[in-house]
Amino acid sequence: MDKNEDIYIVAPKSEMAGDEMIPCGAAAYKYIDGRFTEIFCFADEENGRYTIPVCGDNVIGGICVKRDGEVREKFVLWLNDYDGNTIVKDTLPLAFLTEEERQKLFFNVGSFADARELIFRININWKPEKAGSKILHDYYVVHYDYSDGSLKETLLGMSKEE
Repeated sequence: MDKNEDIYIVAPKSEMAGDEMIPCGAAAYKYIDGRFTEIFCFADEENGRYTIPVCGDNVIGGICVKRDGEVREKFVLWLNDYDGNTIVKDTLPLAFLTEEERQKLFFNVGSFADARELIFRININWKPEKAGSKILHDYYVVHYDYSDGSLKETLLGMSKEE
């Protein structure tokens, strides 16, 4: 890496509320003068906190899980360029998942290059009946085309544990 190259990260952000640390979303940071400085935070009035960080070449963002009580209603992806300009902000279609799988979705998100490919993990038996039971996971690699500002997905592959 060129020492003059800009370094960006996205990480969860928390704030103190009395004696309690409260998560308030994913924030983008740029390495400036020997320290990481927040340049913007992924939170809005409509969707709330984007707590799952996403990072790629020239894009940085977060995913918000919208809930109605315990039911997960929708998942929103918000990607910006490094200057803070929105590239896409849209609901993830997740058409490759059943409703039951959507409720078990755990965003252990990995991304490639420009964050067009995301890896999702689903915990199949998140609450095993017997102590010590192995927790099984399904993994999905999904390509997102966001060239027109909306999200179109293509399932590239999956792996199921048994």
